[in-house]
Amino acid sequence: MEYGAKLQSEELHLHELGIATLSALFANANRDPKKGQAASPKDFFYFQRTDDGPDIPAIACDIFFSLIVDGLLPGWALGIVPVERLRACRSKHPKTGKPRAWIGEDLLLILPKVDGKQVTAAMAISNGAKGFVSLSDPDVGTEFVLNLSESGEVLWALEAEFERFDHDFPG
Repeated sequence: MEYGAKLQSEELHLHELGIATLSALFANANRDPKKGQAASPKDFFYFQRTDDGPDIPAIACDIFFSLIVDGLLPGWALGIVPVERLRACRSKHPKTGKPRAWIGEDLLLILPKVDGKQVTAAMAISNGAKGFVSLSDPDVGTEFVLNLSESGEVLWALEAEFERFDHDFPG
């Protein structure tokens, strides 16, 4: 799975290489040579893998890979998270917490913690989830409903916060 995510990222990067080169050419043709450096194609890369970013907790990485081993990780999550960074952050002696994950159709929370109506997750992965989202704990089968903002972005985040919805699922 890690190799597949790497190949997907490399393929997207190769697709962007031509337009990045043309963008750099256009920017350089229209720039004032007395003001700053010339643009290069890497200034216009979006899909090139980088190691920049916050440190990912080892326990979140361990849980991510335990979900893969158990066949519980949604396939869409691999295209969103930096799999290579997750692999690099794994501990030598994997640990997991309880609950280790809540999984929904377009949302995955790793190591969720409930405090009243607030839910925090060590790592959250969203595939455009918005509105009321139903999630379940795959280890015990408990179901939860979260009320998300209407943004519906595709992203991953550390220490994400959500509002838990305590009533019957609307609709």
